[in-house]
Amino acid sequence: MPKKYEPLSKQEKEAIIKRNKEIVNEMNTFLKQAREEPVKELDSKKLDDPSFVSSYRIAEEMKQIKSRQEDMLHFMLDESDYHSPADKKWLVHLIKTENNQEDTLYNQQLIKDYKNNPDKLKAHFFKKVTSFNPVKLVNLKDDKSKMLEFYRENHEIIDLANVLSDPKNEDIYADQNEAFKKGIKEMSEPLSVIAYPAKVAKDALDTDFHAMPELSKDQAHWVVVKADNANKEFAPYVRDTLEEMEGDDITRRPGQYFNKIKDVCHIKLNNEFVSRWHAVDHTEDGDEIADFTDVLKDRDDNTNSVQRNDGEYHQMRYVNSYYTNKYTEAWKDKFQQIRKDKKPFDVARIKDEHKGGWYERLRGTTSKEYKRFIQAFEDYNDPKSEHYLDKEHLSSRGNAYLRHKFKGKEVDLSKLSGTSLKRAKLVNDTLETLKQEKTIENDIDREISEGYQLGNESFLEASDVEELAPNKVMIKEHGVEQNIDVDIELEKIEI
Repeated sequence: MPKKYEPLSKQEKEAIIKRNKEIVNEMNTFLKQAREEPVKELDSKKLDDPSFVSSYRIAEEMKQIKSRQEDMLHFMLDESDYHSPADKKWLVHLIKTENNQEDTLYNQQLIKDYKNNPDKLKAHFFKKVTSFNPVKLVNLKDDKSKMLEFYRENHEIIDLANVLSDPKNEDIYADQNEAFKKGIKEMSEPLSVIAYPAKVAKDALDTDFHAMPELSKDQAHWVVVKADNANKEFAPYVRDTLEEMEGDDITRRPGQYFNKIKDVCHIKLNNEFVSRWHAVDHTEDGDEIADFTDVLKDRDDNTNSVQRNDGEYHQMRYVNSYYTNKYTEAWKDKFQQIRKDKKPFDVARIKDEHKGGWYERLRGTTSKEYKRFIQAFEDYNDPKSEHYLDKEHLSSRGNAYLRHKFKGKEVDLSKLSGTSLKRAKLVNDTLETLKQEKTIENDIDREISEGYQLGNESFLEASDVEELAPNKVMIKEHGVEQNIDVDIELEKIEI
C-alpha cells in the first residue's frame, strides 16, 4: 500500500506556482518567436495529487535517510576500523535507519560481519546489483514519480549500482585482476541507467523539478534552438530536461533503454543481464569496450552485444573473488565426491595419472580431443586463465572427446579398458560435476547470505527480536498491527 504523505503547505505550493510561471514565461518567449504553441501553466489542483505530493516528500525523505546513514556509520566505525578507506563508499548505503530494535540489531550484525570478512559482505550485497532484473525499471514506464517511489523502496541496490558504475570508485576493487576491472568498466553504462532513480531523487530536491511545465519534444527543440541563438542560460534542471527531451539520450529513460536493448539486441531481460552481457567494438587491434548505446545507434559486424563466458559471468556477478574462490573449492569437492577420490584435488596429479603408456608418449599418439579436454580442465581450475570456471568451454571439450571415443554413439564405459577407460571416466565425471553448477551456486549463495535478507524475510526471526529486545517493536491489538516507539542506544561493535 502506498505511503501517505503530509500535503504540501501553502508556502510550498506558492513557491512552486511562482517558479512555474517564471519558467513558462521564459519558454513562451522563445516559442512565440518560433510560432509554436505556448506551454501552459501548472494546474494548481495538481499540487494536491497524491503522486505529486509523494514525489515532493520522497525527495526530502531520501535526503534525510542518506544523511542518517552517514552519521550512523561514522558513529559505529572509526576510521581505523576500515579494511580499506574505499569501503566507506559502499558500506554507508547498507545502514538501516529506522529507530527500532530490528534495524539496530541488523546494523550491529552488519558491522561485525564487515570487520570479520568484508569480501563476503561485499559479495552478498553487490550480487544484488549485478543480478538486478531491468524489467523492474521497464515496468515504471519512465514515470519519474514512480521512479522516486521505486528508489525509496530499493535505494540500497540503486545506490550500490551508482557506486559501482562510477569510474572514480575503482579503488573498491583495486586488488582484482585487469580482466576483472575491464569487466566492471563494461558494466558501467547499464549500471548507471539502473542508478538513474537516485539522480531523479536529487533532482526532485530542486523546486524546478516540480515547477517544470509539460511540453512536447517539438516545443523543447524550439526552446533550445531559440535560447541558444539568444545566448540564454536556463537553470540547471530546466536546461538538462530540455536537452533530455530535445536530444536522443535514452540513458535518461531506463525503461526505453532496456526495452530497446531487448528488441534490437534480442537479449532476454532477466537477473543475469547485467553480469552476462556486454557491448563490444571489434577492431583490428582486438576487442574494445563499447556501450549498449553504441550498439543501438550503429549495430553492425563491428559493434554488437556479446555474452560473457561462465567464468567471467561468475566474477562479474559477485564483484570480487570471494565467491569464485568458494565456488572453485566447492566444485573440487563435488568432483572428488563423484570420483570417490579421497586424495586432495590436484590438477597436476590428475594429469599425470591419466597419461598414456610409454608407447603412446613415444609415438605421440594422444588424440587431439583428449589434449584439448585436459587443457580445458586445467584452464577451468586456473584463476589466471581466460577460461577459468568456463563451463561451456570445458563441457564442449569433454563432449568432443566422448564423441571421438565412441564414434558418436552412446557412451558405454564397459566397452573400454586401460588408459582409454580412465580418460573417458575422467571426462564423464567432469561433465557430471558441471551439471551440479546450480546446486553449488545455491549452497554458496546461502552461505554468503547467512544473516541477511533472503527474499522478503529478515535475518531476524520474531523470537530473536523478542529475546534480544524486551520492548517489542510491533504489537498486535485486536488483530491490528501497531508501531511502538522505542529509544535505542547504538553501540560500538568490538570484535
